[in-house]
Amino acid sequence: MLLILILSPIAHAGLLGSWILNKKNFTDQKLNPAGEAQCSCRWVTASASESACENSVFGIKGAAIASFLAISLYDTAKVIYVNVKYNMQPFSRGTAYLLIIIITSFALAQWVPDIENRYLSLAVNTLFTAVLYIGLLYLSKMSETFNGLVNRGKRMLF
Repeated sequence: MLLILILSPIAHAGLLGSWILNKKNFTDQKLNPAGEAQCSCRWVTASASESACENSVFGIKGAAIASFLAISLYDTAKVIYVNVKYNMQPFSRGTAYLLIIIITSFALAQWVPDIENRYLSLAVNTLFTAVLYIGLLYLSKMSETFNGLVNRGKRMLF
C-alpha cells in the first residue's frame, strides 16, 4: 500500500513532465491541441484512479500526501528544466531572506497573547503579523518598488 503513495507522485510528475517536454518552447503559441488534450486526459485518468485507490486505503490523508508529493516533484522538475534549458535560476539570495522574514514574522506572532473574543484576537494577530512583516520588509530594502510605495504612503499620511 505504501507503494501507491510512492509511485503515484512519480506518475503524476512523469505525465506533467511529458506535457512540458512535448512543447517546443514555453513561448510557442502553436501547440498541437490534440496532443495537449490527450495529455490532459491521461493526467485526469491517472489522478482519478490514484485518488480512488488512496482514498480507500489511506483515506483523505493519503490523497493529500500524494498530491503534495506530486506537486512538489512537478515544481522541482520545472525548476530543474528551466535551469538546464535556459540557464536561469528563479531563486536568489533575496528569496532566502524573504523566507526568513516570513518565518520570523509568524513565529513572533505566536507570542501575542490570545484575547477572549475570537474575532478581536484574529484582528490583533493579523495586524501584528502584517505590521511586523511590512516593517521587516521595508527595513531590509529588498524591493525598491515596495520601499517607494511605502515612502509615498508615508508622505501622504504625514
